Amino acid sequence: MNSPQLAVVAKYKTVHIELLLKAAAAQNISTVVITGSAAEVTAQLDALHDAIILWRSGRLTPTRRAEVLAAAETRGCRLINQALLRTPLVRSKRYQQATVQAELGIQGIVTVEFDQLSSLTFPVIAKLPVSSRGAGVFLLSSISEASELSGSVNDYVYQSFIPNNGDYRIFMVGGVPLGVMKRVAKAGEHRNNLAQGGTGEVVTDKHEHATACKLAAKVATIFGLQICGVDLIRHVETGEWYFMEVNTVPQWANNGFQGVTGIDVAAKIINYVAILLRIGDEPMAQTVTHWYESNMEFLPSVAFHWWSRKYLWTLDDQAKGELQQLRSAVFGKTEMIEDSFRSIMSHSSINKKLLKERSEILAKYPQLLQISTVLAKTLFASTIYGEDVRGAALAAIGEEKLRKMWHDLQADEHELLVLSTSAINPLYFISNLFGESFGCILNPLVFVKTLERGVADIDSYRPRDLVYLATHAVIGASKFYSSPITSHRSAYERLLKLAEQVIEQYSDKVPLDAKLEFLVAHRILGTSSVLAAKILASASSSTYPHGVIVSDLHKAQGSNILKAEHRNVLYMMASQPWKKGSGLESGIL
Repeated sequence: MNSPQLAVVAKYKTVHIELLLKAAAAQNISTVVITGSAAEVTAQLDALHDAIILWRSGRLTPTRRAEVLAAAETRGCRLINQALLRTPLVRSKRYQQATVQAELGIQGIVTVEFDQLSSLTFPVIAKLPVSSRGAGVFLLSSISEASELSGSVNDYVYQSFIPNNGDYRIFMVGGVPLGVMKRVAKAGEHRNNLAQGGTGEVVTDKHEHATACKLAAKVATIFGLQICGVDLIRHVETGEWYFMEVNTVPQWANNGFQGVTGIDVAAKIINYVAILLRIGDEPMAQTVTHWYESNMEFLPSVAFHWWSRKYLWTLDDQAKGELQQLRSAVFGKTEMIEDSFRSIMSHSSINKKLLKERSEILAKYPQLLQISTVLAKTLFASTIYGEDVRGAALAAIGEEKLRKMWHDLQADEHELLVLSTSAINPLYFISNLFGESFGCILNPLVFVKTLERGVADIDSYRPRDLVYLATHAVIGASKFYSSPITSHRSAYERLLKLAEQVIEQYSDKVPLDAKLEFLVAHRILGTSSVLAAKILASASSSTYPHGVIVSDLHKAQGSNILKAEHRNVLYMMASQPWKKGSGLESGIL
């Protein structure tokens, strides 16, 4: 008897199991539901090979479960939510909070344990370490209420109470945030859970939705969970976001997440299973591309970046159609573009990590990133949409400021090596957009000399920045993937040779993103590197935890689907030839 493609393990057949079976049948994915005694479950799992295993519940002890699942992996089976095997404590609220609080950018709720009631500060939330659906959660306002808890005071973990008007459930599948549901408690109840009488509503505020999805994607990746429900809460007075918990076996049927959002969760889960089943039957870059593109409706913050690169690289008709749909969202009304550019210039936010690393030099260019953003939009308006908005860009930035920045960025080799991409990009934007009218024509031999100095004194610089200086010079010379490079080719080839030298000698200090971009730059020039096969093999094998997203062990924070989009679109590009046979000076759409 052939092994099924999908095995769902559960104590009982529930409505969720029925929905999964229906969705699997629609995609012709053979599925078995494994229930029964511990011995029966073990026997059925031991018979599996090359199957996807989705564990929802079971009768095995944690130790026995780990043994059986580990054995299944040796027979080619793949476990969804591998953390259940690798990190058995993942369901513990205590463990979850301790893990999250160690991660930058996610604020957890102070979680402690006490041996005596007199140590508690009220109000406080008491929770059983492992529970779900709001069960075993109590809001305590006094010692007398705490004394009524069943069991001992140290049977619970205690969390600070966060004043709120509801909490947020984000359903994650394969690293993708499917949507955000806000849960609001019924009158007189502190628990927002739907199972405790709360009501659910779809979050429509774009900023709130985007923030919740960003945090949830990070949480799912931190815990190595492919399917989970991430719960967040927002302080009603300060607006601060807090991580509450992650549910490893989230519910969605009836009046739950699916009923509130209208999203067919079972179909999305089976889509993910179908993608996992393709692994090994096609190039990994193709699998990654399919997963991103089949879920782009849930990834609006990266949609333009992905589709623009996809079209400029492959001339793909689907990408062309998506870009047509994104035009108004990205650029707004034509007559309002100058106002949009002025708004960008007035924005005071800055990449905090970049500022920390290069604060002294960036202080000389207080609007460098804003100017670069405006110029990038101006160039893509031309190369993608055939629109000339250079006048709006000049009006928003100021010609004198642009000319000064052009000269200052090239005046100091050390600053150029430190700023790297942050300097190279705006220089090429200016050259591509205003080169003739400003007399701003770049000579890449200047960058060759600069990079040679950096490589000779590499202990003074970050290897990744040296690689990015070379790759972005090549990309900039191609008008950011829209035109072949016809002049100074030997200089650009020299830049990539220097970058190759850095990657070979300092591979562990150069992120996968930079290595893939190095291959993309070679594709643009029509050249090759001896490192190509090794880099692509590394990308193909770097897909933990979601299996369909290229991660980077050196960038754990950037391994979720949103942060990793840049890496994955580069992987797609590096894996196939550039189809740009001629320039697209007047736009493609």
